[in-house]
Amino acid sequence: MIKILLNFSKSLRLFLPLFLITFSIQSHSNTNSWCGDIYGFKFKNGNTSVAITNNATYSINELPNNFYVQLIVSGYSQSAKFYLENLSTGATYNLTENYAPYTFPGGGSAWNYGAGVFKLKAKLYKYNYGNGWACDIKTVQFTLSNASSCGEIDGFVFSNGNSTLNIDNNTTYQVGDLPIDFYIESLTSGNSESVQLKLKNLDTGYTYNVGENYEPYTIPGGGSVWNYGYGNFKLTAKLYAYDYCQSTICDEKTIYFTLDNTVDCATLTGLEFTNGTDSLPLVDNQAYSVTELPNNFYINAQLDGTVSKIKYYVTNLDTNNTVSISESVAPYTFPSTGNSWNLGAGNFQIKAKLYTSTINYSGNNCGSSSQTYSLCDTYIYNVTITDPSVCGSLDSFVFTDGTLATPIENLQTYNILDLPESFYINTLTSGAVDKVKLEVTNLDTNQTYNITENYMPYTFPAGENPWDLGLGNFKITAKIYALQNNSNGCKTTGLVNDKDLNAQNASYSYSGGYNGGSNNNPVYSLCEEQTIYFTLIEESPCNLIAGTGTLSVSAVVIPLGGTFNLTVTPNGDAQLEDGYVLGTVLASVGQEVIYAVSNDLVINLPYLNGPFNVHMFAYDPNTFDFSTIAIGVDTITDVQNSIVANTICADLSNAGSQIVIIPGGLDQRTVNTEEKPKAETKSKLEQLVTAKETEDNLNVEDIKLYPNPAIDYLNIKIRLNEGEIFNYSITDLNGKQVNTGVVNSSLTTINTKLLAEGLYVLKLQSGYRTITKKIVVKK
Repeated sequence: MIKILLNFSKSLRLFLPLFLITFSIQSHSNTNSWCGDIYGFKFKNGNTSVAITNNATYSINELPNNFYVQLIVSGYSQSAKFYLENLSTGATYNLTENYAPYTFPGGGSAWNYGAGVFKLKAKLYKYNYGNGWACDIKTVQFTLSNASSCGEIDGFVFSNGNSTLNIDNNTTYQVGDLPIDFYIESLTSGNSESVQLKLKNLDTGYTYNVGENYEPYTIPGGGSVWNYGYGNFKLTAKLYAYDYCQSTICDEKTIYFTLDNTVDCATLTGLEFTNGTDSLPLVDNQAYSVTELPNNFYINAQLDGTVSKIKYYVTNLDTNNTVSISESVAPYTFPSTGNSWNLGAGNFQIKAKLYTSTINYSGNNCGSSSQTYSLCDTYIYNVTITDPSVCGSLDSFVFTDGTLATPIENLQTYNILDLPESFYINTLTSGAVDKVKLEVTNLDTNQTYNITENYMPYTFPAGENPWDLGLGNFKITAKIYALQNNSNGCKTTGLVNDKDLNAQNASYSYSGGYNGGSNNNPVYSLCEEQTIYFTLIEESPCNLIAGTGTLSVSAVVIPLGGTFNLTVTPNGDAQLEDGYVLGTVLASVGQEVIYAVSNDLVINLPYLNGPFNVHMFAYDPNTFDFSTIAIGVDTITDVQNSIVANTICADLSNAGSQIVIIPGGLDQRTVNTEEKPKAETKSKLEQLVTAKETEDNLNVEDIKLYPNPAIDYLNIKIRLNEGEIFNYSITDLNGKQVNTGVVNSSLTTINTKLLAEGLYVLKLQSGYRTITKKIVVKK
C-alpha cells in the first residue's frame, strides 16, 4: 500500500507542472476577453469632454453644452450600472446601460439633475442588463455649481457720473437729450478686471479702440467727454477676467445707435385739396373729379410738427412732365403761395420732401461750425384728376364677337371654349370719349402690345380682329381721352396731345376730328384709366368618375414595423378618359385623414390600428403629383379642394371600402370576415392575438396582469425603466378602441366595469418598447 502511494505521489509530481503550464496558457489567452476595466469618468457632449477628478468642483456654465457623464472603460463588457446620489438633497438615481458608450443619463441624454454635491458609483458587467458578477467598480465624488467664474456685460449707458440714460439697440438719440459732458459706460456684473471697447462710425468708417483696466469701463477712456461727433455708430465691448484684456473673453456685446443733432422734424400726416376755406383729403391712388373738388383748389401739406421748407415735385404720368417748387413759409402749398391748380386733368405723382435745419458740431466743446438743411423724409402720393365736363367714363370690358358677349371680371379665369367664337376684347365707355389707348401684357412672357383706337368700338386687337395672343395670364390697361378745348377754361399745360400719343404708340397711326384748336396738334385730356387681370385657358370638361373597388381582404394583421400590400379590384363603375388611370388612397374613418397613397390599385398599408377606408382616385399622371399630399395631415376634403383650386381634372371618391388594420406579431396574417360565420371570425382573431402574445413572451418577466379574467378592474404590474412612461389602449376584436390611459408607476389599476364581456387586446407602448397582451372580461 505504501508503495502504491509513493508511486502516485511520484506521478503527481511529474504531471503537476504540466497542468500548471497548461492552465497558465489558457488563462493568459482569455485575459482580454474575460472582463473589462473602468478607468474613470468624464463630462462629455459628443464633441468635447472634461475629465472628472475626485472631490473636484465644476461650474456648469463652463462644461460642454448639454453634457452627460460618460464611463471610461477598456476591455470586454456588455453593460454598466450607475448609482447616483445627490449628497445635498439625499435623492438617488439608478440606471442600467446595455450599449457603449455607457452614459448617465442614459442614451447620451443631457444632464438634468441640477447643481449640488454628487457621488456616482459605476459597476461594469460582462453581460447585458447587469447580469453576472461585476468586472470592475469605481466611485467618484464631485460638485456642480451654477456660479460663473467670469462676469457679464449687462448693457450700455450715456453717463456723466451723475445722471445716466440707457442705450437701446438701433435707437436714435438727440444730443440735447443726453447728460451734459457725457461718455458711454459699459455696465458689468460678476468678476472682471478689464474691457476692450471698439467704436466704429458707420458713416465715416473711422474706428476707435479703448482698453480699460479699472471700473467704470468707459469710452472715451477714463470718463473723458465724448468727442467722436455725430452719426451712426457700432460699439463692441469684450469683457476679460484679467488685466490688459488677457485670457479668455468672459462676455461680448455689440450695440448700434445713432447720435443726431437735428432740430425736431415734422411728419407729413397727409395732403389735402383746399382753397383756404373748403378742403377735401387727398387719398393715395384715388381718382377725383374736378366737380367734387373746392373751386380754385390747390394742394396743401398737413404737418405734425415744424419744418424749414418743403420741396414739391409734381409729375404728369401721362406726359412725364415734372414741375417742382420750394416752399419755405407756411402754408406749404402747390402751386406756391396758394395759387390755383394749373396742371389740368390726368394721372399725377406728387412727391413732397420735408427739410429742417441742422447744426454741425465737432470736438469736445461741441462748437458750432455751420448750419445746413437736412432732409427729414420723402412722401409720395399718386392721384387721378378727371374733368367730366369734357370726359366720358370707362364702364367695363367684354369678350365679344359683335353679337355674343361675356363680361370680363378682374382676376378671373376664362375657358376660351366657353367664349364667343373669333372673340376680341371690347372697351365699353359712356360720355365723351375721343380716343382709347389699350395696353395688353402677357404676364407669362412679359410681352406688351399697345394700340390706340380712335373710333368705336374700342377693341383689342384693333378693328374688331379676332384675339391672337393665345392662352396665359394677361393684364389689360385702358386709358380713355377726350378732346380738350381751351374755351373750357382749362390750361393745356400737362395735357396730352396727338404728338405725345404717337410717340407712345409708334407702331400705330390714327386721325380724327377735333372740336377746336389746331387740327395738326389737337390736345386731349385723360379722362380715366383702368387695369384688370384675367387668365385664358383651353380645357375640355372633366367627366371623370373614380367609382368604387373591392378589397382583397377586409381585415389584416400587420407586424410591428411591417407593411401589407393590399390589392383593390375596381367594381366597373369608374368612368375614365384616355390617359387617365386609377389610384388608391387610405384614410381614417370619420376625420378622413390620409395615411397612405398609391398611383395604382396596389396600396401599401402601414402599421396602424383600427378601421380605415380605401378610396378610389381617377387622375392623369401628367397633371397630378401624389407627393403633394401631406401624409398624416391632409384629408380627403383637402385633396378634393386642391383639385378644384388648381383646376386639375381628377376625381377622388367620397365613398371608400373599409378595412380593419390590427397591429400584430412577427408574421403577416390576414382575415377575411366576409361570408364566414361570426363564431369562426372570432376564433381566427383569437388565434392572431394568441400569436401576438407568443411574440411578446420576451417581456413575461416585466409585466403581470391580474385578475385575468377581469370583472370590475385589472391590475397592471410592470417593471419600468428609469423615466419610462407607457401609453396603453384596449381594443376589442372588431378593432374598436374602448379604453386608453397612461401607466407611469409599477402598479396601475384599470376600471373594466364598463367593458362588455369578451376578449380584448391590451397594448402598452413607451419610447423604448411595445407590449401586447390578451385580456378577458367576465360579467
